[in-house]
Formats: sequence, C-alpha cells, structure tokens
Amino acid sequence: MTAYLAKRLAIAAATLVLASVVVFAVLEVVPGDPARLMLGMNASAEQVEQLRTQMGLNDPLLLRYLHWAGGILRLDFGRSYTYSVPVIDLVRERVIVSLPLALIALALSTAIALPVGLYAASRHGRMGDTLAMGATQFGVAVPNFWFALLLVYLFAVWLRWVPAGGFPGWSAGVGPALKALALPAVALALPQAAILAVGSVQQVPVVRDGEIAVGSVMKLTLSADHRALDGAEVAQFLGTVKKYLQNPVLLSVA
Repeated sequence: MTAYLAKRLAIAAATLVLASVVVFAVLEVVPGDPARLMLGMNASAEQVEQLRTQMGLNDPLLLRYLHWAGGILRLDFGRSYTYSVPVIDLVRERVIVSLPLALIALALSTAIALPVGLYAASRHGRMGDTLAMGATQFGVAVPNFWFALLLVYLFAVWLRWVPAGGFPGWSAGVGPALKALALPAVALALPQAAILAVGSVQQVPVVRDGEIAVGSVMKLTLSADHRALDGAEVAQFLGTVKKYLQNPVLLSVA
C-alpha cells in the first residue's frame, strides 16, 4: 500500500511539472511582446529593451522557466502592472470570498450526491433508481448560468429571501455574509452534485442482496461479535479500498 501511494504521488508530481511546462510553453508562443504591449506602440526601442531586461525576458528560456516555476512554489506570482501591486495581494483579497464559496459548494454537492447515488444504487432497475437518475441527468443537462438565473429570479426577485448580488464582507457578520453566498453556492453545488451522483452510481458496484462495497467494509470493520476475519473478507476489504483510491470519483464522493 505504501508503494502504491508513493507511486500515485509521483505520478501527481510529474503531472504538475508537465502541466507547468505546457502552460509556460503556451505563454511563450503567444504572439506579441509583453514589454511593447505595456509601454505602448509609441515607446522607443531602447525603452522596450530596458523593460525586457528588467522583466527577465532576455534571459535564456530554461532560466526563465525555472524563475517562473520557482516563483509559483514561493507563492510569488509577480507584480500586476494593471493595478501596480503584487499579484498575491490581489489573490488574498479575493480568496476570502472565493474559498468559502468553493468549500460551501463542495460540502453541499457531496451532501446531496452521496445519498442520491447510494439510493439509486440500492434500487438498481427500480422506480427509485429511474427517478433519481432522471433528476441527476436533468441537473447535468441544465447550464449553470441558466440555473443561477432561475435561482436569482425565484429566491431574490420573487421571494426576496436573499440578495441578488453583492457581498457585504465578513466584517458585516457571518450571517449576512453566508446569506449573500447562499445562491452562488447552490448554483455551483447542484449541477456538480448531479455529476457526482451519476459518476458514483456508474462506479459503485450494483447492490446485490442488499449490500454494496461500502456495506461490506462496514461489516468488516464493525463486526458485532468481534469474530476472527477470514482471508476472503480481508481481500474484499483491501480490494474495495484500492478501488476507491484508484477512482477519483469514488474517492471524492466517499
């Protein structure tokens, strides 16, 4: 198991390195000179060359990549020439809203997808499975922006339960802040919950004799009579754990 986890971490690290190389390469091949764009078309060649040297654009390609990747690892994203402040400061200003919104949406989508997925799996081929999967297919098909507009019209314009937009800030209190995040969180969570529910039903083994893989794990770990475990049960437990580790959909729902 340790070797397997180490292998997965190594693959993840290699994927991140490869992704950084691709992103850097795309930025390099995009037409245009950043220094010329920043100074404008009326800037002299000497001014453009001075800014290119200041920004490190004249350094060798490998050195520029290492400097760029090292800055990302240090959370140094450079300086915004539009706002004349470090980029990390702009990120901090926005993450205090974006991060709670993402966490709330993730919690809602998981809380909805897990019961729906398990309910549909436990009633495979029955009416409950059809209704649950029909609702999830509808959630997958509906565009997020259109669903968000419906929520705004229903809960903000018609019922007037929550504001239609804006964020009062956490200094106004947790209640008003969460109230302002409610609609965006629901708009993000429900379509994602539908995707997770569909994926979980497709990946979780169909219920047989009232048991699914999760149930077998619970029986294994919470044996009522504390009897000794046989090899088949241990193999089944380890196989289930490995399946969840290998599948990101199952792992996220679990």
